[in-house]
Amino acid sequence: MARTEKELKSLEAKIKALERDFKNLSRSLKKFTRTQEQSKKRQEKIEKFVKVLGNDVRKLQEAQNTLEKSNAVLQRRMSDLTNVLKQIELLVRSIPTAKEEMYEKERLKALVAAELVKLYFQEIASRGFKRTLKLSEVINAYKFTIRRLEEGEKANHLEEIKKAIEEPREREKIGFSYTNKKGQTYYLHKRGKLYYFSRESHGSVPLPVGYYVKENPRTGMPVLKKK
Repeated sequence: MARTEKELKSLEAKIKALERDFKNLSRSLKKFTRTQEQSKKRQEKIEKFVKVLGNDVRKLQEAQNTLEKSNAVLQRRMSDLTNVLKQIELLVRSIPTAKEEMYEKERLKALVAAELVKLYFQEIASRGFKRTLKLSEVINAYKFTIRRLEEGEKANHLEEIKKAIEEPREREKIGFSYTNKKGQTYYLHKRGKLYYFSRESHGSVPLPVGYYVKENPRTGMPVLKKK
C-alpha cells in the first residue's frame, strides 16, 4: 500500500516535470515560430532590396552604356573639330601664299602683255607707221593682250595685237573716200593746207567745199582739184 503511494507520487512528479517540459517546449516553439516569421520577413525585405538593387544595377549599366556611346560620339566630334581646325589653320597659312601667287601671275601677265605690245610696235616702227600711233591705241593693244592672257589663249601672234589696234581705227569716223576704176579705195587726208589721198583710212577728212576728184588715167591715183 505504501509502495503504491510512493509510485503514484513519483508518477505525479514525472507528469509535472513533463508538463513543465511541454510548457517550455511550447514557449520555445512559439519563440522559434516568431523568429522564423521575423526571418521570413527579413528574407522578403532582403529579396525586395536585391530586386531593387538589381533594377538599379541595370539602370546603372544602361546609363554607363549611354555614357560610353555619348563619349564615342563626343570623341568623333572632337576628332572632326580637330580636323576642321587643322584645315582652317592650313587655309590661314596658305592665304599669304595664294596672294603672292596671284600677285605673281598678274605681274607675269602684265610683263608678257607689255613685251608683246612692245614687239608689235617695234615691227610697225620698222615699216614707218610709228608716227600715226596714238596713246589710246597703245592702251587698247595692251588691254587686248591682257584679256587674251586671262582667257588662257596664247597672245604671241602679232596679227592679233594688230587687230586690236586697228579695230578702234575702223570704228572712228572715216572721211571722204574714192574708189578708182581698178577697184582701189583711197581716203582723203590733209596736212597743213595740203590735201592728198592715201590708202590709210585713219585720219581721213571730209571733201572740202569747192573741190572735186580727178583720177590719173595712167596710175589710177585720185587728185583733188578746185572747181
